[in-house]
Amino acid sequence: ETSNVLIMNKMDLMTNERVEKLEKILRSLNPSAKVIRTTHSKVDLDKVLGTGLFDGSKLKLLDVEDIDIDDAIEHADISAERFYGIKSFLFQRRRPFHPGRLHELVRKGLPKSVIRSKGFFWLATRMDVYGYWSHAGNQLKLLYGGTFWAAIDPEDWPDDEEKRRKLKAEFEGDFGDRRQEIVIIGIDMDEENITKMLEECLLTDEEMKLTPLKWIKFRDPIVLEESEAYSATKVELTEESRQKWIKIAFIVSVLTIVYNIAEGVISIIFGVEGESIALLGFGIDSFIEVFSAGFVLWRFRGDTATGIISSKDAAIKEKPRLATSKERFSTRAIGILLVLLALGAASGAIVSLVLHASPDTTFAGLLISSLSLSFMFVIWYWKTKTAVYLDSATMHSDAQCSLGCIQLSVVLFVGSLLFLIVPALWWVDAASTLIISGFIMKEGVETVRASFRDDFDGCACCTGTESYVVRYLKSRLERDFVNRSILESKATNEYQKVAITVEIPDLPPTADDVPNGVNNSI
Repeated sequence: ETSNVLIMNKMDLMTNERVEKLEKILRSLNPSAKVIRTTHSKVDLDKVLGTGLFDGSKLKLLDVEDIDIDDAIEHADISAERFYGIKSFLFQRRRPFHPGRLHELVRKGLPKSVIRSKGFFWLATRMDVYGYWSHAGNQLKLLYGGTFWAAIDPEDWPDDEEKRRKLKAEFEGDFGDRRQEIVIIGIDMDEENITKMLEECLLTDEEMKLTPLKWIKFRDPIVLEESEAYSATKVELTEESRQKWIKIAFIVSVLTIVYNIAEGVISIIFGVEGESIALLGFGIDSFIEVFSAGFVLWRFRGDTATGIISSKDAAIKEKPRLATSKERFSTRAIGILLVLLALGAASGAIVSLVLHASPDTTFAGLLISSLSLSFMFVIWYWKTKTAVYLDSATMHSDAQCSLGCIQLSVVLFVGSLLFLIVPALWWVDAASTLIISGFIMKEGVETVRASFRDDFDGCACCTGTESYVVRYLKSRLERDFVNRSILESKATNEYQKVAITVEIPDLPPTADDVPNGVNNSI
């Protein structure tokens, strides 16, 4: 960020598109530097030595917030956003983060379109302490910052009246100067989506009513010690492990297809013979699950042949981009299937209510629904686990499709038994199906919308909504994934305390230290 000349070497090994993107990133971090593109390190010395660009008076610790990109673009009558696709915004809120939810966000990471973010934050479990947020590239660290002025006795404030007046101006409401202020810088990023991600980590209105005495009891896995950092360097699978989990994805998908074809055919046959609307609808739903698993097979087809990461073949260098494109298409397709599943289930339920059709109580209906429950639950678990390990939006969406089928199976099974006991409750089956259809529809719509986002990168978090059960299971599986990854690659655990050397500020930030708006935040 303080260099005068930046050299981009080995440009012959990159596509023009990647070169342009790399230069955008470099200029976003240091827009005033001279950028030289070269191959085989062939650079004229007069372009590097004796340039006269060095200014010793400016050699200091610079923050990204201190740099004005627009001013650094000489002879250009356009903004940095239009010229480079770079923009920034300031996330500022007057309520604390829930440490558990912030922990989950840090583990997943911000979208790849965000290349730099910096500021300070407030945790609900640490009323007096603010943390320092530092993010660059694929590393996001939460450090100890200092003490908010609201927690310091005014007698210990600076004696200078002007300084005290500025400090007091930062106070607002019951919590004084406690707040979140994080500058986000990125290329073609979705500000609305990133803001939503951060806002979801804040305390809800209901949690705010609990008061700080209850906040300190929240789950808090974040380390904020003066000589330690909470690091979120992403742990990735080794290529060998990745290939193993891709094979598991294939096996699970093939089992899903075989079972659901058999289930669909049998359900439709018995549904026609017994004139059962429930079984007919159940059979049709099975084939939607078949198509969903088919998209998973298509998504990972070819990934098991050669390692994407380890291969040095030039023809395979664009594979990551192709993989993301396939993730986007298959995720969108499965999202549409979820919508169709919801529409089909809702249509069947409406017909049942209109015709006063009772739930299926035949032996075939009860047997099919019970078998589906037991088998599909195992399949759903392994799909969810595979989605976590491969960080795949496609696999996650397919798992959600399986979960939808499980929910409909529960309704079919419980509704049938309930009707046997209390015939007057014939409508419960159809009414419950309508409610579940609404949730499945929401999941499908959110998944399709997520696939259209500019910052979609194919990770498992780029999908629709999640129920509490799914979030809990994924949280457990993610912890298991991290532990296994550490054993395999001996990488640094994202939960592990990382010893670093940092200059710990003794005093909280003031208006002079933190930008007040986007215009001067870069």
